[in-house]
Amino acid sequence: MSARRATLVFGEQSISVDIVVDRDLTTVRLPDGRATAVTVQSLGSGAFAVTAGERRYVAHYVADGTRHFLHVDGETYVFQREPVDTGRRAASLQGDLRAPMPGLITQVLVREGQEVGAGDPLYVVEAMKMEHVVRADRACRVKTVSAAPGVQVESGTMVVEVEDLSEAS
Repeated sequence: MSARRATLVFGEQSISVDIVVDRDLTTVRLPDGRATAVTVQSLGSGAFAVTAGERRYVAHYVADGTRHFLHVDGETYVFQREPVDTGRRAASLQGDLRAPMPGLITQVLVREGQEVGAGDPLYVVEAMKMEHVVRADRACRVKTVSAAPGVQVESGTMVVEVEDLSEAS
């Protein structure tokens, strides 16, 4: 069982929730103590079947930097993730793109020696039944790929190492 706190910021409002994952069951606990069991199943291409309590939804999700867009039941919600300086961003600027969370590598979309542009997808990690695409933060060349599809990684594990195009030999 793992737990983490998330702060969701949307518009002028913010809410902190505790997310507890125990195998196939995810529970979201609100500040007032209410808890809702949530299951999420990927339908592919950013679509998910979501069950929250007794209600079922089809949700569509996409992220753009720190902004996250969630379309559920005819409504679109935009969440802004607060940037957290954990040193990972600094590490990525120095040449490696580490796993942002523990999870399963489902796709590696680049190969060693490949040139990529800012925003190009590098690999996909699945965590909490959601797929997260890790993208290049700048134009660069892939120096090494350290994980393959099907590999379970911990948060902070180096998956792709990159070098600036000017440094590549």
